[in-house]
Amino acid sequence: MTNFFNTSLGITLTATAPNSTSVDAGVKPVINPLCVSAVIITSGAKVDGCLTKPYPTLSATVVVGTGGTGTIDWYKKATGGTALATGTLSYTPTGNVTANDTFYVQGRSTTLNTTCSLIPRAMVIVVAKNCIDTVDLRLTKKVDMKQVKLGDVVTYTIKVWNESTKNATGVEVTDQLPAGLQYVSSVASRGNYANTTGLWKIGPVAANGDTVTLSFGLTVFQTTTALCATRP
Repeated sequence: MTNFFNTSLGITLTATAPNSTSVDAGVKPVINPLCVSAVIITSGAKVDGCLTKPYPTLSATVVVGTGGTGTIDWYKKATGGTALATGTLSYTPTGNVTANDTFYVQGRSTTLNTTCSLIPRAMVIVVAKNCIDTVDLRLTKKVDMKQVKLGDVVTYTIKVWNESTKNATGVEVTDQLPAGLQYVSSVASRGNYANTTGLWKIGPVAANGDTVTLSFGLTVFQTTTALCATRP
């Protein structure tokens, strides 16, 4: 604390500088290097969060001089209130994102034998967004015969692969049997195929080229049957 006296006005001004040593008139306060002087939001002051998904992890660090130590406390209010988490540089809010949400970061000195004032809390906003993961799945369907006669058994092969960098889950393919052909058998490299519905439940297809196949044999009982193969 320092008193400044203006002789012309007869006024004494008292100034207090947080986390500082005593100062002389006309000299700026010297910040105590052992105290927290600032907070840096390392996760960003605005962090995207996907609606209906768990909150992202928020993170921050403190600025403190050589020999000093500090930590972070997390709050829901700009001032006062009970801390959501204490003594940690990262914090993951509980629950799922339902709307934009605000949290506050309090830098706190942990230097032994040092009295420091708390600096104002910094604000972090979780911005709620509709997040749609797009996965690039490709499919081909081939037949081993282009011309058939009654009683021939033809084989169709469906191949599915993932060309994206994200895993796909719950993948399904529906392929109805062509008219004039009767189901004989099938072999799926993954999942299950039901010939009555034409549904092939694959399940997960991993990123970066994971490939699955389904082959099924069919007997020709109508000569007017047209054999086709779809392309990607």
